[in-house]
Amino acid sequence: MKVTRFFVFIVISILMIVALPCHAQNLNISEIGTFDFSTDRITDMARVGDYAYVIGGDYDYVLYYYDLSDLASPELLSETPIINAPNFSHVRGLRVFEERLFVIMYNYVILYDIENPVLPVELSRVYSVDYILGVEACSADLYVLASSILYHWDISNPDYPLLQHSLAQSDAWRFHLNDNFLYIWLGSANYSVYDVSNPESMAYVGTYSLSGTAYMARFFAHYVSVVDFSQLFIYDVSQPTQAEVICALPLGYDYFAPLDIFTKDGLLYLVFEQDYYYERRLAYQIYDFSDPSAPVLMVDQHDIPINRIYSDSSGLILVDEGSYFYFFDLDGEELSPNLVCGAFSLTAANDTQAFVLVGQTELRGYDLANPAAGAVAAIPVYGISAMGVSGNLLATAHASYLEFENEFYGHTLRIWDVSNPIMWNSLSAVPFSGRHSIANDLQIFGDRLILAKGSDGLDVFDISNPHSPTLCYSLPGYPDLFRAAWLEGPYLYAALTSNGNPQTHRIRIYDISSGVPQLFSSISMNYAVKAFQKRANRIYAMGDTSALRVYDISNPAQPYLAESLLYDSEPPLDLLIHNNSLVLLFEDHLAIYKPSGAMNRPPLGRHEIAGSYYTRMALSTDKAIISTPRNVKLYDCADAYELTSRPGTEPITPAVPQLSVSPNPFRASAEISFEVSKSSHTVIKVYNLKGQLLRVLHNAPLLPGQHSVNWNGLDDKGRECPAGIYLMRFEAEGFKQVKRMVRM
Repeated sequence: MKVTRFFVFIVISILMIVALPCHAQNLNISEIGTFDFSTDRITDMARVGDYAYVIGGDYDYVLYYYDLSDLASPELLSETPIINAPNFSHVRGLRVFEERLFVIMYNYVILYDIENPVLPVELSRVYSVDYILGVEACSADLYVLASSILYHWDISNPDYPLLQHSLAQSDAWRFHLNDNFLYIWLGSANYSVYDVSNPESMAYVGTYSLSGTAYMARFFAHYVSVVDFSQLFIYDVSQPTQAEVICALPLGYDYFAPLDIFTKDGLLYLVFEQDYYYERRLAYQIYDFSDPSAPVLMVDQHDIPINRIYSDSSGLILVDEGSYFYFFDLDGEELSPNLVCGAFSLTAANDTQAFVLVGQTELRGYDLANPAAGAVAAIPVYGISAMGVSGNLLATAHASYLEFENEFYGHTLRIWDVSNPIMWNSLSAVPFSGRHSIANDLQIFGDRLILAKGSDGLDVFDISNPHSPTLCYSLPGYPDLFRAAWLEGPYLYAALTSNGNPQTHRIRIYDISSGVPQLFSSISMNYAVKAFQKRANRIYAMGDTSALRVYDISNPAQPYLAESLLYDSEPPLDLLIHNNSLVLLFEDHLAIYKPSGAMNRPPLGRHEIAGSYYTRMALSTDKAIISTPRNVKLYDCADAYELTSRPGTEPITPAVPQLSVSPNPFRASAEISFEVSKSSHTVIKVYNLKGQLLRVLHNAPLLPGQHSVNWNGLDDKGRECPAGIYLMRFEAEGFKQVKRMVRM
């Protein structure tokens, strides 16, 4: 008996090894170059003398160190990746105290040694049970204020911080450390004071109130500023129990509470971020503060258009414009040149140029033949949500979001002539209808342009005269949400989600031969399509987390599921068909398939791509352009495309309907799952290796869709089948398939 079981185990093991799919070969893809470089989305800045730390990113953060000794020519000296916690915490701030840098995350603080400022070294992390409002440090003491607790850490050994105290502070807003006193603003014109002169204890001094309706408090030095209607009151709190108002400064009509307030060299600085209906603006005031009771206004600058600013109470301001940023020194009113920032997102390409949206505010063009040159063209833009290119025509779809009305406005389709790579020419700008959504997808097919607009529907434009695009027809939106579309011959293909109960997903095929779309047929599915491509008589739909679905539309009146490409990793981020190659972009690799024949196999080749996570791609001639949050990389794919080179009109043979057995091997029972694309008689039988029929699991017609049957290891007479290898025979839609099943 033992010998028999051992023999069965050896046979099963060999068969399982033989059944493993072949590994894809490594593709001969080489990186040609990198277009530009970005700090990604700016989150904060801190100055250290003639230098500045800038932190950028979104989940994947990087700490950049700039030399600003010559503000006209900032130099990036180093970049240090920040290893985020498993919960992907967000950065809340950046502070520098002596030779320590503190990166404030959502619920923890990272301590860095910056004795060598070019190479910050992480020392340790301290954690909070709630989100952190701020930090203060002095010598060997670190104070962390969270939304409900004040922590005191001993960092005399910064590699191993020791928690000394934790005090409940449920109403705290902000806090400030000055001359051994810790001030905690509680709102409603109240603040608490602790004496921290003795590190062993935190002596509660008391809670005090300021007169009037003080709010929006800002501590600096031994002062606190508060807003009371149209005035900014400054109190001296050097004697914590006797707060004394020393002056009141008028706030202009457009000014609110200052974003930052500080004193330096006998001057008082106020930095404001004015928030207008459509934009933000920078304003700042500088007072002679030699007599604090009578400040004298020296500088009053306002109405400087900005996107966002960061000020660290040193006189240096970082102005973030979305796609670039610059440093501004308040003292000398000096500006640095623009530096690239903001995530690289949308990507498109023609034969000679790559077009990339940077930070939602700038569209850049790059020469594919010379990536080292950086951007050769750049135009300011707003709210681009989709773009496409065909030859020398670039199309962009724009919209802006009105937050307090929860609506989009300013929907505009722009057409650009990009035949001159360094000087694009705007040919037209036409409005299109929209309110609740933005354009999800933009595609150009000859002289037709398609906009899939989510719940606002779908538009098709005639761009045969790009100076005057005209709307051909529209499809209504809600309750349908249009995600992507394709136009070829007399048919329009649209992927959408219907927001009914239950929610349904489908690809609709419209007959447009008469000029008016007529619903011709529909493909129902159980997942939302994120992207799809059409080649010959097949549609390749990406969206399912487990497989790429391929639908045969050789007869558009009766489309059916032809096959599925099962992923061997996380689902892909993007899908394109180019040079007869089906290219999938995953988070860490490219995979290339032949878009024909049975695809439930490994790709013809794959190429690992290291670095930041990848987001979008564009393909041009023999090149691939792949964007990350921080840069855009150019790859030579000529050799890789050779693997799939074949005439584009080659007929595609329908594949066998997909089926799977799980688990396999199994002990008690196995589930056989399969899909049929049209009504058909389906037969599923189980045989032993001698060819003897053991069990008929199914022998009846089935409707299109996903189905499954179970085999409990019994034959038709109810007898248990022993451990061993069995053959499951599947017949449907004129196809026959045999699959091994192993019972342990």
